[in-house]
Amino acid sequence: MSKRSNALESLPSAVQAQLRDLGENLAIARKRRRETRKAWAERIGVSEPTLMRMEKGDPSVSMGVYATALWLMGRASSLPDLAAPEHDQAALEDAVRVAKSRASRKPVSIYRLSPSEALQRLDGSKAFGPGMRASAVTTAPHDLLGADLSSSDPGTRTAKESSPTAKPKSRKP
Repeated sequence: MSKRSNALESLPSAVQAQLRDLGENLAIARKRRRETRKAWAERIGVSEPTLMRMEKGDPSVSMGVYATALWLMGRASSLPDLAAPEHDQAALEDAVRVAKSRASRKPVSIYRLSPSEALQRLDGSKAFGPGMRASAVTTAPHDLLGADLSSSDPGTRTAKESSPTAKPKSRKP
């Protein structure tokens, strides 16, 4: 006989209870199908005493036996969902916590913001008001894509003229 695992002796009581419930549910499923223990054990590929241990929720019964019993019930497709990453709340919460800590350490680059957002971060104003001009923030490379470059002073272009979506003014020959 094989040596008993230390993991089985230190099994949490909640897990033991859940295995008992699983074993009972598997026994109910077998009985509903009007299968004898002998026939069900043969279909699973185990002895009758192993089947009886499984139906009692014995943790020493291999997971493969439990999985085969679930397969006979048509429920094996739900096995991967037991440990699916999207259901792992603790890991998801940890990932969010790490992302937040990283985000708080990195300064925001003003070159990735729209001109009005950059100005708001620089001097606290909400947006460009009437008659206001964009400051040096609009001289970032991505801001100059659609700007009229004929002006000698880049600080005199308005936010609209510096917008990457603004159409360049046509030049007359």
